[in-house]
Amino acid sequence: MAGKKSTKKKDPNAPKKPKTGYFLFCDEHREAAKAKTGEKKSASEVSKVLGEMWNSLSDEQKKPYNDKYKKSLDGYNAQMEEYKKNKPSSEDEEESDSDGEKKKRKRGSKKAKKDKDAPKRPLTSYMIFSQEMRKKLLEEDSTLKVTEVAKKVGALWKKMSDEQKKPYIAQAEKLKAAYKVQKEEYDATHETKAPAKKKTKKESESEEEESSEEESDDE
Repeated sequence: MAGKKSTKKKDPNAPKKPKTGYFLFCDEHREAAKAKTGEKKSASEVSKVLGEMWNSLSDEQKKPYNDKYKKSLDGYNAQMEEYKKNKPSSEDEEESDSDGEKKKRKRGSKKAKKDKDAPKRPLTSYMIFSQEMRKKLLEEDSTLKVTEVAKKVGALWKKMSDEQKKPYIAQAEKLKAAYKVQKEEYDATHETKAPAKKKTKKESESEEEESSEEESDDE
């Protein structure tokens, strides 16, 4: 019996992906699409009509929906970045085996181990701002959840002008330059050995044949 694929549980606290321009259009025109289908009000028929309605629109007519999606996407990306940084790391992940039972494996067991001595990647301008604002927001209200903080930080960053963001961008550039120097020094003193190339079946067979021929010659 083939083993079942492991299904990763979704975190209910994770930010939700925004709806695309097409789905925003569908929400707005679903009732109109149902009316066009007449008696056939199955989900597939309604979806088909909505698709035809969307395709009949010009790029200019689609623009308000796509713009709304892009705006929501910016906020989502900011929230997701904050969420990932503050998400508590669990020691174990669960996966289903062939019998449907759950077994645990260590997180990152299949991933290469990180070098503790390697320089850490620098923070982005947004992350520098995020750290600063997170502290202030939690001082004002310690009951805020990770996702709520991320949402507030993302909204504040979005409202800022390019001029207001300049100090954070400048700080990020300094950290980036320092990281580059550290990385070059680290790479120069820590040479990584290339993994040995695995022989192909053809190469192995060829070596065996050569070995057999040498033995025959010796006899």
